[in-house]
Amino acid sequence: MKFNKIFIATLLAIISITLCGCAHKPQLNESVSRLRTNCFYGQTDDYELYIYPETRESPMIADGIINPTENLVIIKLKLKNNRTGDYVVSFRTDQVYEDTLSFSTFSDCFVSSVKVQKLPDKPFIATITYKNTPVSVPLNTLLLNDTISADKALLCAYNNKKEYVDERSNGGIFNGEIYIRLIAEDGKNYWYVGFIDKENCLSLLISGNGEVLEERTLKNPS
Repeated sequence: MKFNKIFIATLLAIISITLCGCAHKPQLNESVSRLRTNCFYGQTDDYELYIYPETRESPMIADGIINPTENLVIIKLKLKNNRTGDYVVSFRTDQVYEDTLSFSTFSDCFVSSVKVQKLPDKPFIATITYKNTPVSVPLNTLLLNDTISADKALLCAYNNKKEYVDERSNGGIFNGEIYIRLIAEDGKNYWYVGFIDKENCLSLLISGNGEVLEERTLKNPS
């Protein structure tokens, strides 16, 4: 009788472990349609240069539907003077890329988005050319050593809004798209994580150590 009790208890434990192993785990990365995991910054006497490498859908429409993705380097150039004219920024990853920037009244700086094969993942040098005069700008990462990874930020967001995300998931896959974006401001890092479906956009702001600082849910206008 004692043997039978031990056998039954062991069998129940095995069944329990098997069921847990078969349970759907969230596969959130499959729904990521915008991912920025680094930011770079450099300055000279005349310029402040920001470089944001990211992989994102094209066209980028926050409608809950994932389009094919591409690698982009987003450039923002702020002037420390009032010179007018054309500014060209060039840099190298797998090859040399360059583009002439356009002024954005919304951002109050010169901007461009350059499609690349390989995103920069470590400090590099960009060149700003104005009236045929090139200036080299060393760019250093704004990602702090103690900042959690994008994967951990996504997991923090999921754990904080597990019921919300699970209600909008099928087989562990979110029925929509997810934006993950590193924000570097005032010497600090934050993560923006957005869960976007056809009806709503849930946005969370997460600190560099994984604390959820703010959340907001809006109706999706698209």
